[in-house]
Amino acid sequence: MKKKHGVFLGFAVLTIAAIFTVAGCDSGGGGGSNLIRISTAAQFNAIRNRLDGHYVLEADIDLSGYTNWEPIGQFEALSEAESETPNPAKVFSGTFDGNGHTISNITINQPQLYVGVGLFGVNFGSIRNLTVKNVDVTGYYLAGGVVGMQGGTLENITLNGTNTIRGSQGIGGIVGVNFGAISNCAARANIVVSNDPAYPLQSPYNGNSGGILLGGMEGGSIANCIVNGGSVTAASVADCWGLGGLAGNVYNGPSVINCRAENITVTASGTNNSRVGGLVGFTGTFEGDPTSVSGCGVSNVIIAVSDTTTQVGGLIGGNWINTDDSQEDHLPSRYHISSCTVNGCTITGGTESVGSIAGYAYNSIIENSTATNATWNGGTINQIGKADNGSWGFLKLTYQCLTPLSDPYPTIKGAVASCGCPASA
Repeated sequence: MKKKHGVFLGFAVLTIAAIFTVAGCDSGGGGGSNLIRISTAAQFNAIRNRLDGHYVLEADIDLSGYTNWEPIGQFEALSEAESETPNPAKVFSGTFDGNGHTISNITINQPQLYVGVGLFGVNFGSIRNLTVKNVDVTGYYLAGGVVGMQGGTLENITLNGTNTIRGSQGIGGIVGVNFGAISNCAARANIVVSNDPAYPLQSPYNGNSGGILLGGMEGGSIANCIVNGGSVTAASVADCWGLGGLAGNVYNGPSVINCRAENITVTASGTNNSRVGGLVGFTGTFEGDPTSVSGCGVSNVIIAVSDTTTQVGGLIGGNWINTDDSQEDHLPSRYHISSCTVNGCTITGGTESVGSIAGYAYNSIIENSTATNATWNGGTINQIGKADNGSWGFLKLTYQCLTPLSDPYPTIKGAVASCGCPASA
């Protein structure tokens, strides 16, 4: 499968959205007289036989009897010409209401499935009100504890217990990669990001995009989600990028609202890594409004990276540069951080663009946000490692001391020092 963008997200998202108009599909989890009630593991497994059905869970389910769970809904290319668009007949496109129940003890070892590994491999329907517990997943590309490839709606999903999810690109606790909407979810998991075995030494195919809630996101939104406990590890992976406590990246998405990451560790020990954050590794849009990161926070976060790692932030690691030929200027993405907090962040390693709030900010806005109890290699740390506006627009820095900039077109580097704001307490 050809990856069109420098990120892993090369799928034809607009085409996907147009295709998945499922007749009679109630995104609220309804279904009326067509509602199918699930109370056993065998009944749950049978969902794969009717992927557009409406289901409600009426009992807790233990899947330990399945030694290698086959994901419900899988990726199959719509055609050779549309190799990045899933066949709607093969994905889950119905509704599943967990009804407050728990599905537990899930083991999946499916690295041969190129795209989409999870309890649900590919979801373009609605999954809600579900707790998933004790998941051990090994995938390859777009792997999650609950959903591998997510293009529908997820809400009120909790992942707890002991959970480990492994893979190369787009690896998350609840979701591998999201193209839809996620809200009111919580996760605790250990994420392990490895090299792409097909390209073990060739960037950009090395491991990337790992987060405890979700690996990455394109064009979607996330709201009211929390991570409490867990880790993201890319050990000895060179040229790795996009690691975050909540999400590895939020690429070209509208917003991250009221989300938190607490008591987590992010580790990237290989050489020349980049874009590592306590909340999100990197984010931003290229056109229109910048990605809004609002009302979010991190606390008790440990970030350990190699001495050659760049763009490291307590909240946001940095921006993405889209190398797609359609973007001739190749300018970095833009984001807007507002009303966010960092309380307790220890960063070790890193060579440049390291900050307690953001590692690197290009033509972005950071306002009404604070960082306390943050250190870099045992010493003080600026709230923004490096800020730049190039020759386009201006960068607004109104964090902590809320100092205005008199010149609307400065070339800003070493952000905190240049605007006179203090380093983090």
